[in-house]
Amino acid sequence: VADIGCDHGLLGIHLVKTKKVKEIIVSDILPSALNNARENILKEDLVSSVYPKVGDGLEVIENDTNTITISGMGTYTILKILDNKKIDQIDKMVICSNMDYNLLRKSIIKKGFYIADEKIVFEKDNYYVVILFQKLLLNLN
Repeated sequence: VADIGCDHGLLGIHLVKTKKVKEIIVSDILPSALNNARENILKEDLVSSVYPKVGDGLEVIENDTNTITISGMGTYTILKILDNKKIDQIDKMVICSNMDYNLLRKSIIKKGFYIADEKIVFEKDNYYVVILFQKLLLNLN
């Protein structure tokens, strides 16, 4: 699993602490944001489970990474991140854009995914749309 644009790394830390994942890559394009994530990872004693990487989008993921999360960005930024050949190795994406949900849905569906689940979350006077996309597997036999 990789959390792209992790900011302070809190999602990755939460996923490991709650045993949703054993290991996770947390990445951000900004070294300063990743420094905050590193501090949080050290504070939680998770250096052997949460791996911070500075980098641009999917460039940071390993060959065995098949699930990503992206949140807190606009749809155009998310689609730019997903315009990468490494998208082919991804089976599942949890995406939370802050705008243009219909464009996001249509564009990711065109990349060979379907919407497996969608939730609207209300927190701190804001609504967030969280979408689970899974790779469409066709068996034509």
